[in-house]
Amino acid sequence: MLAEVLDLIGAFVLVPFEIAIYRLLILGEAASGYRFDISTVRFRRMLGWTAGFWVLTDIPLHLPGAVAPSDGAEIIISIVSFALVVFAVLRLTIFLPAIAVDAPGASVRNAFADTSGHAWLIVKAYFITALPFILIIISIAGLAWLGGAHDIRSGIGSLAANVFSGALGFLVWTCCAIVSARLFMKIGGRVKSSGPEAGE
Repeated sequence: MLAEVLDLIGAFVLVPFEIAIYRLLILGEAASGYRFDISTVRFRRMLGWTAGFWVLTDIPLHLPGAVAPSDGAEIIISIVSFALVVFAVLRLTIFLPAIAVDAPGASVRNAFADTSGHAWLIVKAYFITALPFILIIISIAGLAWLGGAHDIRSGIGSLAANVFSGALGFLVWTCCAIVSARLFMKIGGRVKSSGPEAGE
C-alpha cells in the first residue's frame, strides 16, 4: 500500500508540470515556474481528478483478489476490470487538458461525447507514442541478459535500474501529456464550449 500512496504523491507533484504542458501546447502560455497553486479552482480540480484517476487505475488491481471466491472468478473479474479501466481512461483522455486550460465545457459528459467514435485514433496515438519506449526496454533487457546480467535487483544494478525506470517513466508521462493535449485540440468540441455540464 505504501508504494501506491507514494505513486499518488508523485502524481500530485507532477500536476503543475502537467498544467504547464497543456497550457503551453494549447494556449501558447509559458509557465513562469513551478507553482503548486492550491488556491485556484483549476489546480484543485486537477488534483481531485488526478486522485480520481489514481483510484480508477489502482483499485481494480486489488479488487479481484479481495472479492473473488475462486481463481477462475478472480481471472474473470480482472479481465472485466481491466477492460472497464481502459475504456474509461480512453474516453476521458481529453478531460484533464480541458480542466488545465479552463475550457468552459470541461466535464466528464462532454469528454465522453467528444471521444465517442474516436477510440481507434486515441489508441493509435498512444500506441505510437509508447512503442519506442517499449522497444528500448526490450532491447536493454535483451542486452543485459546476453551480457550475463540476469539479476540486477540488488546493489548498484538495482539503483541504476530504478533511476533509469524513473527517468523513462517521466519521459513517457510527458509524451502522453503531449498526446492528450493534441487530442484535445483535434477532437475536443463540446469541452471547448460552454454548457450545463461544464461544472462537473
